Amino acid sequence: MERVVLDAALRAKLGDLSNSFPIFDEAGRIVVYVTPAEDRSLYEGVDLGASLEELSRREQEGGGRSLQEILADLQAQS
Repeated sequence: MERVVLDAALRAKLGDLSNSFPIFDEAGRIVVYVTPAEDRSLYEGVDLGASLEELSRREQEGGGRSLQEILADLQAQS
């Protein structure tokens, strides 16, 4: 994924960024929904399926597959 830098021109187009908002394509379809980093309301009350301690342990443990490996498997399936 590319990194998008919020320069002065883009900030002027997007406004103050204090509230969530959709971004539309030319056809009027929503292509992305922007939520400020400070807005945690989307995550409040979500069941993580594990305690924060367990999630931290799993992160420290490592393992799993890289995103590149997962995408390669998905590409091979199609």
